[in-house]
Amino acid sequence: MNFELVNAVAQIVAASGVIFTLGYLAVEIRQNTRALRRSAYQELLNYVTNANLMLSADRSLCELSIRARSGLGGLDEPDQMRVLAWYGTVFRHYQNAFGLFHEGVITARQWQSMSAPMDRHLQSVGGREIWQRVSQQLLPDFRAFVETRIAQQPSP
Repeated sequence: MNFELVNAVAQIVAASGVIFTLGYLAVEIRQNTRALRRSAYQELLNYVTNANLMLSADRSLCELSIRARSGLGGLDEPDQMRVLAWYGTVFRHYQNAFGLFHEGVITARQWQSMSAPMDRHLQSVGGREIWQRVSQQLLPDFRAFVETRIAQQPSP
């Protein structure tokens, strides 16, 4: 028996096994990446759903949010704290979506659907005042992005 021939066949079989394994791993990684992207977007949607449910379930929070659109000056100090805590959390959520978009985890269309409510928040006097108060807690690249969006909007 020719050992060189056996060795060559064994190397071909081993190389084929490596190629098959690499192909399998590539498919698995692609599927895992898709699942992670769906999961990240679903988490964003869950946050929006929970925030909307809280507003719809708590009349005082809903009324406070409406009053805040006119500015913080008309609110007493505890209500100002509630509004700033609420919107600080809301803008952190937008910052998270912004980061996921720039990392390629969510699509441009998904980012647009997440950022449209942010633009609506920033169209009121109160929304811009709240932004000025909470923006320093956020990352510089997101702050710059929002400031650019504000500059493109008409004054409230």
